[in-house]
Amino acid sequence: MLHFVKCMKDVLRGLFYLRLAGYVHRDISPGNTLFHVDLKQGKVSDVDFGKHESSCTVHDPITGTKDFMAVEYARGTYLYTFEDSPYPWTGSFATLPLSVDVDTRVIFNYYHDVESVAWIYLWFLYHCFPSPIYGVLTPNKQAELCKLYEGWEYFQDKVDQRVDIIDRHLMWTLVRNLRSIYEEYEDFVTPLALFLDLKQAYQKLEKEPQQPRTQDSCFHWPRSLFSLELYEIYIARF
Repeated sequence: MLHFVKCMKDVLRGLFYLRLAGYVHRDISPGNTLFHVDLKQGKVSDVDFGKHESSCTVHDPITGTKDFMAVEYARGTYLYTFEDSPYPWTGSFATLPLSVDVDTRVIFNYYHDVESVAWIYLWFLYHCFPSPIYGVLTPNKQAELCKLYEGWEYFQDKVDQRVDIIDRHLMWTLVRNLRSIYEEYEDFVTPLALFLDLKQAYQKLEKEPQQPRTQDSCFHWPRSLFSLELYEIYIARF
């Protein structure tokens, strides 16, 4: 477990350096995150789909492993460029664009790579939590854990269910329940807060107007709007 956490920390550090250079990986998945046991160091591999962010367009083929893709990239629609606005007097709602300056066609960006790290971490907790930790749980806690996981399947190409983790309150519930079960090991659950901070980062970004590019007809958000603090916080937190 400690090797896995260290691997995720180093993978996020690698993405931080890619961000500084202006590049996105576009295929962060368990198969592309390696750990060197002797060096105790995580590595990002398979950069075949990597490219400079400024060259990403809406016409790029979708790349990556779908279970670990950022959900808005997998769905092809941004999460927060629309909002529900009430019709006066009727009580009903209509979905309206936040800004005419936003091109709703999704272009891969830096946060999408970071979100893939969060999905890998959740996948690991969900499927591979260490048996030594499970073994010290009381029978009641083991029963709680089994009940928690019943029906909580967010992978196997279930993009809409994964949207609920970021865009709804399900992550708060999941984190609270896991912390209750793993009272003495809750530090392993703490990095899941990355989902919550990603939601805030997406909301802040996607309310900003985009800029046109000279080389194509796409609009995009400039690199300066993608916070480095998100990387720094979770490099320290993992």
